[in-house]
Amino acid sequence: MFVKELTFATKVFLAKLLHGLYHDGEVGKDVLPPKLGSAIGNLLHSLEMLGVVKNEGGKVTRGEAYRLGYDVIFTYSTYRIAMSNKGDRSFRTKKEIACLIPLAERKHVMQRYHYTKAPKVLRLSKVRIRDYLKGRVGKGIWKVEERGQNLELRLIFDPPLEPGQFASYGYSTWDKEYYGTSVDEIRRRYGIDYSSEGVAVTSPTLYLKLTVMLPWKPGSIGVYTLVRRPDNNFSFGEINRGYVFRGDSDTYILEMENPDLHMYSVRWTPPSEKT
Repeated sequence: MFVKELTFATKVFLAKLLHGLYHDGEVGKDVLPPKLGSAIGNLLHSLEMLGVVKNEGGKVTRGEAYRLGYDVIFTYSTYRIAMSNKGDRSFRTKKEIACLIPLAERKHVMQRYHYTKAPKVLRLSKVRIRDYLKGRVGKGIWKVEERGQNLELRLIFDPPLEPGQFASYGYSTWDKEYYGTSVDEIRRRYGIDYSSEGVAVTSPTLYLKLTVMLPWKPGSIGVYTLVRRPDNNFSFGEINRGYVFRGDSDTYILEMENPDLHMYSVRWTPPSEKT
């Protein structure tokens, strides 16, 4: 069973760990508990898998993620997409980050590969900043730029976040008649015979969840990882580890722990007859 959100105790531990790694390059017995409980032990194992830390016996040091330039780790990143029977699209995401290095700004680009218009509706959540070590107060300010069919969302932190601080935020969009509701319509509009929703994992992430809600039971549905080809298009491949995909007649959920840095997709075809 995957754990979406860290407990208060594990967040305090993670805050101390990331603060120490940034300032000293390592942490020792003053941060590491004498006996690693299951929650903290599991967290350290995940951080090692993601390249955030190296566990060297009595001390923990910076992992490859620092050398590669990653600035945050996502403790969770969730997405919920709902399709109406008219093909309208509702999208919502919620995220929590913990900083590896000082962070003044975080950017998210909403790329839309087949749809040619920017979202009709955009709602931005309040940004919540948590400092489990000093109780420091800050705020996050949204700035939005529309670039053709894509949106660039910039989240500016004032003052900049420090290593070990957390921020949680989210946003949602709505589009009219985004999806084709039959295979013939999808082929006519987009030149393909399926619909899909995907997420890109671009930073170390502890937990990922993608929920797709459809207005009917699809003709077929599956989960894939997406690989960019030399012609800049994507091909679909199998996800090889660390995921659960489940669903019933119209709601399907992909969950992953410690996912690799790839794109992941739920792909479906409409039923043979619209219902």
